[in-house]
Amino acid sequence: MEGTVTDNINDIKLNRIGIERKYDSTGDLAVDSLVRDMYIKKKYCLVPKSAEEARAKGLKFFNGMISSVPRLNIYSDRNRTTVCADVAPARYMLGQAMRDVVDEGRFKDKTIQKMSPRLLNVSLLVPVKRNNKYYLLSQIKGHTFNSGKIIAALVAGNVDAKYLSDTNPLKLALSKECMEEIGANLNDIDHTPFSYLLDETKTGHINFASVSRGVDLDKFLDIYESQTKAKLFKDKKREVTGLSLLPIGGSDRSSGYVDCFFPTESGLVEKKEHRDFCLYTRLLVDYLSKQKNAKSLLKTAGF
Repeated sequence: MEGTVTDNINDIKLNRIGIERKYDSTGDLAVDSLVRDMYIKKKYCLVPKSAEEARAKGLKFFNGMISSVPRLNIYSDRNRTTVCADVAPARYMLGQAMRDVVDEGRFKDKTIQKMSPRLLNVSLLVPVKRNNKYYLLSQIKGHTFNSGKIIAALVAGNVDAKYLSDTNPLKLALSKECMEEIGANLNDIDHTPFSYLLDETKTGHINFASVSRGVDLDKFLDIYESQTKAKLFKDKKREVTGLSLLPIGGSDRSSGYVDCFFPTESGLVEKKEHRDFCLYTRLLVDYLSKQKNAKSLLKTAGF
């Protein structure tokens, strides 16, 4: 099992733990022993822990502090669902250590499920309508994890550990990612509270997703074009290289040809390309292949 999707979330309760969840933590904050051993084997504990330390060593990558969920409970009663999560600061490379273990191919799904450090992410799902068909306006990953693949969200990213002191760390994280990735202000986009949870078992991530309402595709593409054109050649290693239209309710559950939009000096260029899907996308495509789920998402988005 690659992961699960929990929908119709009414409430999210975060219990912030003020202790770092380290690769060698013990007790309730302990990570899986397989992940711990891989972290040590790969010497991830020696990777610079900040951008400043990385620059001083002439490196471009660092093992930053994000958030991990050592305990997650989902409670449902009739039509109401509450998610309760303990959240602790943790290093990014815990997720990489888990993926290294998974890539060895030695373990079954039940073992993989137990080893996830559940690094906390957020995302924004953006349903749009074009030529009487419905799509998710998605991003093509750039110079980052899953480079070149489609993620079925317009915006997605980690919940930085420093956001945990905010009254609404999930929204703050999404707002920051929205500005960084597409140059848009989240306050200008009508969106729901976080109502979906994607547990990406094999990547070590969990992701709370919000849904936009009433997004006009043409207007948004104009905004994206103007925002990216100004900095197109200043930032050679952008986190997002383009946008794509992922059909809602399609039958292809792994990859396929999709309409893509790429920024150039002369404006957006539209192409139909074959792109692989990341795990987040595969989970959503599978979930939305069921008509009732697709209808529910579109209703939430105002269609």
